[in-house]
Amino acid sequence: MKKVQIVFSLFFLFSFSLLYSQNSGDSLYIRYFNDQNPTVTKQLDTSLSNLYLYRPNSSFQNFSYNLGNIGSAFVPLTFLYNRADENIFRAFRGYIITSDSVKYFKTQRPYTEFNYTQGLTTEHFPGGLHTQRLNKNLGLSTVYQALSSLGAYQHQKTRGIFFYVALDFTSNNRKFSSYLNFVYNKLLSTENGGLTLDSDTSFRDGNSKSNRQLFATGLNNTNNTITHRGVSWKNYWYFIGPPDSVDNQNNVFAGLCNETNVFSSYALFKTDAADINSGYLESLSSDSIVSDSMNFGRIDNFFGVVLGKSKGNITPFLKLGWRQQWNNHESMNSGFAEVDLKKEIADSVFLNAFAQYGVNGRRSGDLRLNLEISKIFKSGDVFNLNGSYAKLQASYFDDYSSSATNIHNWSNHFQRNSSSIAALSYSFSKLKLTLEGSYQGIGGYIYFDENANLMQNNTLIHTFHVGAFKVIQHKWFRARSYIRYQNSSSYLILMPDLMARQEISFLINHKAIHAEVGFLATYFTSYSTYAYEPSLRDYYFQSSFKSGNYPFLDFYAALKVGPTRIFFKVDHFNARLNGNNYELLPYYPMNDLTFKLGIKWGFWN
Repeated sequence: MKKVQIVFSLFFLFSFSLLYSQNSGDSLYIRYFNDQNPTVTKQLDTSLSNLYLYRPNSSFQNFSYNLGNIGSAFVPLTFLYNRADENIFRAFRGYIITSDSVKYFKTQRPYTEFNYTQGLTTEHFPGGLHTQRLNKNLGLSTVYQALSSLGAYQHQKTRGIFFYVALDFTSNNRKFSSYLNFVYNKLLSTENGGLTLDSDTSFRDGNSKSNRQLFATGLNNTNNTITHRGVSWKNYWYFIGPPDSVDNQNNVFAGLCNETNVFSSYALFKTDAADINSGYLESLSSDSIVSDSMNFGRIDNFFGVVLGKSKGNITPFLKLGWRQQWNNHESMNSGFAEVDLKKEIADSVFLNAFAQYGVNGRRSGDLRLNLEISKIFKSGDVFNLNGSYAKLQASYFDDYSSSATNIHNWSNHFQRNSSSIAALSYSFSKLKLTLEGSYQGIGGYIYFDENANLMQNNTLIHTFHVGAFKVIQHKWFRARSYIRYQNSSSYLILMPDLMARQEISFLINHKAIHAEVGFLATYFTSYSTYAYEPSLRDYYFQSSFKSGNYPFLDFYAALKVGPTRIFFKVDHFNARLNGNNYELLPYYPMNDLTFKLGIKWGFWN
C-alpha cells in the first residue's frame, strides 16, 4: 500500500505543478464525434472522477451488479429485451469495446489522459487516452484499458485488455472523408462456480469468516476466455457539399457512402469434471463438460447515398442503401434495405428515424423500426419520445456453437420474436427534475429455464416502468435522487419492483480546486434473481432464491486540482452491520467492505 501512496503523491505533485500552465477550459472539455454521424461534434467532460469506473455497466440511473469481482459477469436489475441480436457476451458486454462505440477526438493540441483505479491490493484498473492531429487532414485517437483482479473468494482471478486505435481523414476540399478503427478485447475470467452447498448454507446462516478465501467454491480450475476483434472502415464521397461543420454552415450536401465492418467474437469455456465440487451445477456435472466454445464472425458491408442540408450543428441527414452480411455460418447470411434519417423538423424539434428490412437470406422478412422525437423548449425543458418495433429471427440461437459434449448445440426451431417499445421523458430545467416512463411488449420471448435449457414463451409479455430523477444543487451542496418502479405481466421476467438511489455530497469550489465528499445509498425490493451458468456465460431462470430488501451504502471523496482528478471510495461500508449474509445471486455473495482509490490525470502535450 505504501508503494501506491508514493505513486499517487508523485502524480499529484507533478499535476499540481502544471496547474497554472493549463487552460481550465481545455482541461475540462475536448471535442469528439462518432462515425455514425461525423458532421456533428460533441464535448466530453474529462473532469468527472467517474465513481463507476470499475463497474462498466453501472451509472446513477442504471442498476447493475457483477458476481463479486471486477471482470465477472453482470446482471442488470432493469429489464430490456434484446435477445434477438447476435451477442454471445451478453453478461460481459460492459467491458467490450465495439467499433460502433469508438470516438474520434478533435483537439487543437495533442491531449493525453491517464486513469487508474485500485481496490485494496488485489484489484487494478489502469487505462489511458491519447489523441492528436497528425496533420491538418489526419487525426489519431487511441484508448487503452486493462484490468487485473484476484477477487475476494477463491478462484476469481480476472485479467483483461481492451483498446482501440482510430484514424480520421478529410481531404483539403472536404469532398472526401474516411474513418478507420481497429478494436481488440480479451478477457480471462476465472469461474469459481459460486459457493458450494455447505459453504453457502453457512454463509446464509450468517456464520462470518474474516478471510473470504476460506469459503469453498464449486469450481477449482475453470476459465471463460472471451475475445472480440473488429475493424471498421467508413468512407464518404460528396459530389454536392461538403456537409456542415462548426466552421462551415448551411450547406446542402449529397454523396456516396460505403461502410465495411469485420469482426470476430470467440468464447471458450474450459474446465475439468473432476474440479466440480457442488451438486447444484447440474448442467456441468451431468454432462461432464471439459470445454465449450462459441465462434461467430461477420463481414458487414453497406453501400448507399447520403443527402442533407445542414443548419448549425444540427444536421438533417438521410442515408439509404443496401447492407449485406456474410457470416462464418452460411445459413445466417442476409441482406437488408436501410433508411436512416436525422432531421430538424421544426424549431428545436428533432427527428431520428431508422428502418431496416431483411430482403434475402436467414433474415428475410425481418423488420426493425426506430423513431425518436425530441423537443427543446425556450425554458430549457426537454421532451423525448422514443419508439421501436422489431420482428426478427432469433439467429443468436442458431447452430453455431461447438461443444465437446454438444449440450449447447441446439436446433433453432424458434418462431420470430418481436419487441415493441415506447419510452418518453420530460426534463424540467428550472426544477432540475426528469420524469420518465416506458412500455415494452415481447412476443416469442426466449429464455433459459430452471435447467438452463433454451425455451420460447408463446404468450405476449408486457413490461413497463416509471421513474423520476431529481437534482438539488447549490454552491456547497448537491443531492441527486432516482426512483424507479417496474413490473411485468409474466413470472419469467425477474426484476425488483422498486429501485432507488440517493446521493448527497458537500462541495468545495475555489478557483481551480474542486472537492466533494458524500455518500451513495442504493436500495431495491426483494425479488427472485436469475442464477448464473458459467458454461453459458449467461443467466437462467430460478424461483427458489430471493435477493434484495437490503441497502448498499457507499462513501466517497473526490478532488480535482487542475488537470488531476482523484477519488477515494468505500464500497458497501455498511457491511456486517446487520449480519453478513448479503447475497445478490444464488451462491454468489456480494463483497464485504472494499476500498477503492483512483486517479484521472489529463494534460495537453
